[in-house]
Amino acid sequence: MLNDKIEALAEHNKQLSPPDELCGLFLPPGTRQRRDDILLLAEMPSMNEPCTSVKGPYNFGVTARDRFFREMLVKHGLAGVYVTDMVKRRDVPGRPTEQEIVAWLPFLKEELDILKPGMILVIGKRTYDSFLRHVVRHIGNHFHHDFIFHYCSQVPRGKFETRLKEIVERYDLSRK
Repeated sequence: MLNDKIEALAEHNKQLSPPDELCGLFLPPGTRQRRDDILLLAEMPSMNEPCTSVKGPYNFGVTARDRFFREMLVKHGLAGVYVTDMVKRRDVPGRPTEQEIVAWLPFLKEELDILKPGMILVIGKRTYDSFLRHVVRHIGNHFHHDFIFHYCSQVPRGKFETRLKEIVERYDLSRK
């Protein structure tokens, strides 16, 4: 069943241009046991690009902070979760507008319909506020949702990890 979902996500993500940069990912890369019970939701794709040509998706994998984020997912039993963005555009850095979020809602809803996660964990408090204002009313109430601090924010790494651990324990999300 999960393999069918993974194939459906791959087909769905082919609609994006360029799909390797904008599609959702299972983190960390190469994770053998993928999960469909949790969806990590970010604001919009990173503007960071690799220094060398990389095959396949590379969001959430370029910087030391990205590596820290992946390490925390593994450490707290979240390896293999799917991460995607509310807005699938990376040509202009900055905060997405309400119009952009609403315009991309059908794409996000399709990802949710394919995965059917029980939990949406939003990356960043500001992104969570946007999620609550613009997304929740469109996707229904059958998902638990909460936020972790953004791993690139000014929040110290210890505070990030404490919040992540708290959420994992509160919702019993760990799969170690």
